[in-house]
Amino acid sequence: MWGPSSPRRQTLPSPQLVEIKMSEREVAVTIAQRAVIKFLTNENVGPNEIWRTLRAQYGESTLSKTQVKFWHKEFRGGRDAVQKRGCQPAK
Repeated sequence: MWGPSSPRRQTLPSPQLVEIKMSEREVAVTIAQRAVIKFLTNENVGPNEIWRTLRAQYGESTLSKTQVKFWHKEFRGGRDAVQKRGCQPAK
């Protein structure tokens, strides 16, 4: 029988409480990929082809297909900024 101190009964913090910190390099790579997505979207390249292009360049550091599709849709909708809303560029 599993008691209250059992590892199976441990609860994880809610997603709202988990803070994920990205290194400066990871942030730079993410912003760079968004800039590429923006450029290729403006060149009428579809999201799947954009993802393949990013994958060839960035390998394992490539944004997910879902993220590429999100940003493609944002830029097609007229978004200009590559940073997330509310984020200030580093000085």
